[in-house]
Amino acid sequence: MTSIPYIVVDKGLITINEGILINLPTEFFSVAQKSFYAGAKSGWHRCPLGYQTFSVLDALGRKIVFPGILDASQPSPNRKFPNHPLRFSRIQIEKYAASHLDIFEKIREQRDAEFRNLTHDLRAISTEIYHGSLNIRESVERALPADSSEIQSKVDLIINAQSMMSIRLDIIDYESGLTSGRPQDYIQPYPKVHKVLRCFDGKLKARRITWKIEGQCRREILGPSIFEIVPFVIVENALKYAPHGSNILVRFEEKENEIIIRFESLGPKIKDSEKNKIFDRDYRGESVRNSSQTGSGIGLFAAKTIAESHFKGRIFVNQFDAEYWDDGECFYETRFTVVLPTQDSSQNRR
Repeated sequence: MTSIPYIVVDKGLITINEGILINLPTEFFSVAQKSFYAGAKSGWHRCPLGYQTFSVLDALGRKIVFPGILDASQPSPNRKFPNHPLRFSRIQIEKYAASHLDIFEKIREQRDAEFRNLTHDLRAISTEIYHGSLNIRESVERALPADSSEIQSKVDLIINAQSMMSIRLDIIDYESGLTSGRPQDYIQPYPKVHKVLRCFDGKLKARRITWKIEGQCRREILGPSIFEIVPFVIVENALKYAPHGSNILVRFEEKENEIIIRFESLGPKIKDSEKNKIFDRDYRGESVRNSSQTGSGIGLFAAKTIAESHFKGRIFVNQFDAEYWDDGECFYETRFTVVLPTQDSSQNRR
């Protein structure tokens, strides 16, 4: 807590932090006042009660608002409160805000360092799980070549779970900006997509959803080793919103200079006006918002950004009119299409 109260506005959520020494009357936190704080730009402003407020962005992009300030150099407020104590000059408030922003920045840096160490440790653990599982599989095949299928299927579940952990760590690194330095490499999308589908095997079976890949693709794309995030996000969305007992179909097609990957499944209605918006950060479609499923609205934004910025491709969604009803809910055939330019690695390497 700070000596005087301040307000944090983060993605529309308003948090009031009371001061240790000084607090404000409840009138400063009415609906009209909160709406004003949420919409106020950085700098000095006069609130509906006629008091001065100072707004500034911290290192996390949150808006910090210091409300209810009596500035002698400004006109008198519309309403006065007995013993209202926030009598400060603008210079005093700005210096006070700067000192606390420095503290917020140090806290953020410390948190980011701890987070990087944690993800590094998790990657090391993930790698140990993967190699340990392979060793178990090899040992079982040597010791019990005829009766090892059940054990091997359990080992496969462990490897699939490890793959999911690895990709989720890639997503965390991407959101934290830690993948920007990864070198570019030649990547075959087909085995990457197959790996993603395999890592969802357990969840897909639990919902009786089957998956299938059609077509072949031996060509390569050029970019950093984060391509798996794109199919991971799309398949995870399909798994989240598709009805029980349905199918997920992935179709590969090669053209002269590009690879086309189509992800087809049943999903909730996407309005025509939403087909571009669903790739925006923090946006969730109307049908999805009204469902019981939770989501951050970040996944498709990351998939589109990676496809476009890192692989020079594009991604879009289409939906077809045929309706499918399941347990009182209506679903539509939904297709996410990823188009990626190909690279001839053998020629480039020569």
